[in-house]
Amino acid sequence: MEASDQKLISGIASRDHGAFSTLYDRHAPRLLGLLVRWLRDRGDADDVLQDAFWHIWNNADQYDEARGLPIGWIVQIARSRATDLLRRRNRSGVVPSNGELKEMFDVSARLTWDEGAVRLRKALEKLPEEQRGTLLLAYFAGLTHDEIANWQQTPLGTVKTRIRLAMRRLSDMLAGDGSEVDR
Repeated sequence: MEASDQKLISGIASRDHGAFSTLYDRHAPRLLGLLVRWLRDRGDADDVLQDAFWHIWNNADQYDEARGLPIGWIVQIARSRATDLLRRRNRSGVVPSNGELKEMFDVSARLTWDEGAVRLRKALEKLPEEQRGTLLLAYFAGLTHDEIANWQQTPLGTVKTRIRLAMRRLSDMLAGDGSEVDR
């Protein structure tokens, strides 16, 4: 029987090299695919992947399963590292076009990893379009609230409210037994 991601992360926190290797083998290929699409450069994606897993090795004890699934934590770490790289590379504030965002961050193409991802995708589909779009720009595209407000030509407060409401609704849907997501 395969160890769960949560058990692997616990093992990594205890410095179990085998647990780290298993987690890496399980998620690195898909994560690398995401990073290549996000960064559009294989070398940068390889570097960010290595940095993300180094962070996981050093900070596995900080994972809190009450805050979400392990894959979400792993993707968040990689996305954060990728976003940092993109921001360092592009200080000009250029925001991608609608077509580029759709191609780079298509939810249905990226959130098919496991049962938790399927639940997340279904929950995202239940959000109002304004909330979902704003949340995806912040989370998957790594845009700041100001960048989203400029891109959507929406007040900053509205952007923040949409993200907060979307996160609260997602949390409510995913915290239960899944029945609200499946409706």
